[in-house]
Amino acid sequence: MEGKTKLIVVAGPKDLVRAGDAGYPVGHLLYSVSRDGTLLAADKDASSGAVMVLDLSRYGGADPAAAAAEVTFVLDSRGYRALLADPGTGASRPVLRLSALLCQTCRRLAIPFYTYSPVQKVCPGAVTVLSSALSGGTLEGHLAAGQKRYGTLALEVEPCRHDFSLPDRSGQGRSLSRQELDRLLEQHRPRCFFSPELCVNYFTYRSGRSAHMVLYDTAGTIAQKLKAASSAGIETAFVYYGAVEGCISHLADLYPPG
Repeated sequence: MEGKTKLIVVAGPKDLVRAGDAGYPVGHLLYSVSRDGTLLAADKDASSGAVMVLDLSRYGGADPAAAAAEVTFVLDSRGYRALLADPGTGASRPVLRLSALLCQTCRRLAIPFYTYSPVQKVCPGAVTVLSSALSGGTLEGHLAAGQKRYGTLALEVEPCRHDFSLPDRSGQGRSLSRQELDRLLEQHRPRCFFSPELCVNYFTYRSGRSAHMVLYDTAGTIAQKLKAASSAGIETAFVYYGAVEGCISHLADLYPPG
């Protein structure tokens, strides 16, 4: 196994303290760039975290250099050790331009710049964030394909709760809430299995004439995903606090910080 993948828990202003209680470094989901290029902060008094998480999805193109300068000031003054810039779905030309400037900023500051595939082409040297979500193949193959396509990766752990009607041709399934998953487990009391290929738990059940398969994550399967990332040589993983709020203490027992 390569070096252990470092897990960073991303949290908004209401969850920053609780997100850090398990001992993992915290990414601050506090910042966004407005349509006119103004940097907005949800909590201007928050102490520094490991990563500044920045939403670029609303940016409209006004003065990208000024917007990048505002971000640079916060990175430097707050002592953030990395920047995660989320372009949203797709990437407009203004978002591409600003992403390229932020990538240059991080190179000057000698800190990692994490971003997503829509802007990777204009951000040489950036670390591309790849989702763990998949319904077929293997996680190992998914990570290897991402490394071949994008180069250096970080993993975004997206805990899975999906119900698939069988046979399923879409590969999408129906997303389940925690409560819906709990109801299915209570109602059907199924035998549950672990898929080492997907690093996820699953069970089957019948509803009328329809057969279903449910894929779902636990603290244990998330730990397995992180170990797979470590084996692939991936240095960093992100998970959003809201997705692991109910199991983060158990996750810390299975995959200790540090």
